[in-house]
Amino acid sequence: MTIFPNVLISPFFVGLGLIVAIGAQNIFIIKVGLQKKNVFLAATTASTCDTLLIALGTVFMSNLVQLVPMALLFAKWAGVVFLLFYSLNSLLNALRKHPRGWNVHESHANSAVSKLSKEVLIPTLAFSLLNPHAYSDTFLFLGNLGSRLSPTAQLSFIIGAGAASYFWFYLTGFASKLSSRLFQKEIVIRIFDFIVAIVMLLIAYGIYNIQ
Repeated sequence: MTIFPNVLISPFFVGLGLIVAIGAQNIFIIKVGLQKKNVFLAATTASTCDTLLIALGTVFMSNLVQLVPMALLFAKWAGVVFLLFYSLNSLLNALRKHPRGWNVHESHANSAVSKLSKEVLIPTLAFSLLNPHAYSDTFLFLGNLGSRLSPTAQLSFIIGAGAASYFWFYLTGFASKLSSRLFQKEIVIRIFDFIVAIVMLLIAYGIYNIQ
């Protein structure tokens, strides 16, 4: 197995440029961090999903290209429904007497850890896989770039592009966690949940308009 340093660096910055744009996946990771939930699990899951999509596009682009239209169509409508549901849930949470999910005091009880893992893992998978933007950025764009390289250089490309996802999601997730002390007041929580509801609605509308 040969690693090509020059191939590692370029896809890292290309991948970083794509992922830095604010999207549903980023906002969810930030919220997990602010809520002091299992941000490591969320960031790792999102990054791993991105890396797997990059790897699939790089290695199997020629064989899977026929499946892309159907995969994007499914992701489009599933993503719209999921984001509308999440938007509505965030809006209702902003209007609750006591917003749920914002207990910023971390619990070390096994049952609490298990519950938080379920609350984090499933939504992270949904934001990562029911998202046509994720497919277009990772599988189609980065995967297409990687597929043009020689088989010996493709592994370096996958590692470099995948590393950008891990770097960014860990950075935003743990930075949000450090900022969670600002979310002690319910009015701040309500405003943030309301903003999340609006942004998710706009993203859902953007996905709906994808041709």
